[in-house]
Parts: sequence; structure tokens; C-alpha cells
Amino acid sequence: NVILNRYKFKKRVIVIPNWIDTDRFKPIKLKRKKHSLISIGRLVPQKDYSLLLKSIKNLGNGYSVTIVGTGPSKNNILSFANKNNVNLEIIEKVENNKIPQYLNSHELFISTSKYEGHPKAVLEAMSCGMPVIVTDVIGNKDAVINNYNGVIIKRDPVKLGEGIRSLINNKKIRTNLSRNARNYIVNNCNFSTIIEKISQEIYRLYKNE
Repeated sequence: NVILNRYKFKKRVIVIPNWIDTDRFKPIKLKRKKHSLISIGRLVPQKDYSLLLKSIKNLGNGYSVTIVGTGPSKNNILSFANKNNVNLEIIEKVENNKIPQYLNSHELFISTSKYEGHPKAVLEAMSCGMPVIVTDVIGNKDAVINNYNGVIIKRDPVKLGEGIRSLINNKKIRTNLSRNARNYIVNNCNFSTIIEKISQEIYRLYKNE
């Protein structure tokens, strides 16, 4: 919709989603750290990790946050966590093939972005069968179907905190979200499906020349 509104295309626009290596990013039977949250992405204002940390501050002790990423906001994020007694670990460098292990060792994946494209980190977490909570912004809403394969929450620390607590305390809902998230990625974002979509569009363009 953003592209259509900005550039006023007269013909239809086809959006091909990111593809996910579902053989690599898959559920792994690992012990999950209790009340643990993980987020992956650049340490920049767009990702708005302050929103995540504020939500944890409101929840009190007992929760831990792992952020995988690098960027100029690192010191500000660490400073906020220290001042507010948030149990935070920032891991700057993780090889891509080890990301599934980090994901599967946490209970929830959180995305607090102000905007996204087609958020690959969210998709990879979903492919690992993780319950995800994402902010109600462009991009996230293209990947997550609210209360089916994830949870979409307004950009508010209180609302986010309530959503985190609700999922942490309800294993049945987490299990349903986990199953639906994995199935959604396998059926819609695996390599073969995306290649087929690209091939179909190339063929359509060729036929219309």
C-alpha cells in the first residue's frame, strides 16, 4: 500500500516475500530459559529496543532479554537496561547457522520495530516454531496473523508487557501459536514456494510482452 500510494502505479504490484531456509530454521528440542525473550536486529532507532526494555521494566524481576545485533544504539540500550535493572544480554556476532539454537533456547521472540519490510528475523523465528509478539506496524502485519501465528500489539510498553506476561503464563496458547507459525512459514515462505512464485511472475511478464 505504501508503494502504491507513493508512486501511483496504474498496474498491479506483485510482492514476493522473503524465503526462509526451513530445514535450518526449525524447531529444536532445547531447554528453554524460563521467562526469556529474544530479539534479533540492528541496534538502531528503527528497531526501538527501548520499547521492549520499558515493557520488561514494568513487569518487574524474573524476565531476561537477549538481543542479537550490532549498531550505534548499543550504549544507549545498555545504559537504559542498567539504570532500570533489566536483565539484558547483547550478543553482537552470531553465525547464521547458529541462530536457530539461540531462538530455540528462548520462550518468546519480540519485534518492537517502528516499521519493517518483510521482516526476515520474525519469519526465521516463526520457522523455528517460536511464539512471536510484534508491533502493529507495516511489514510485521504482512507476516503475522494476529492470535493465529503470532500476536500483534500496539506500540505501548504497558500493552506489550501485558502481552508478554499473558503468553508466558499460557502454555496452551504458546503451543498453538508455535505450531501455526511453523506451518505458515513452511507453506508460504519456503524456498520452493518462493521460486515458484517468481517463475510464475516472470512467465506472466514474458507472455504479456
